[in-house]
Amino acid sequence: MSFIRALKYYSLEYPFYFYGIALGAVGPAMVLTVLPLRRNSRDYKRIPDVPTTYPMPNRARLHPAGYDD
Repeated sequence: MSFIRALKYYSLEYPFYFYGIALGAVGPAMVLTVLPLRRNSRDYKRIPDVPTTYPMPNRARLHPAGYDD
């Protein structure tokens, strides 16, 4: 049985397995091809990084009163 005939057979007889494996195999390939192509395009703009800290205000901090145990 040739490779193409085997693919056709499994896609008709076991479609969930066949397409699940096919989509699973395409994912890593897309990571290796799509991201470099996007970075090389002219209109690609990198989104700003998410802030990891909250900026502290430039003033004295007021301590809450009346909540002591």
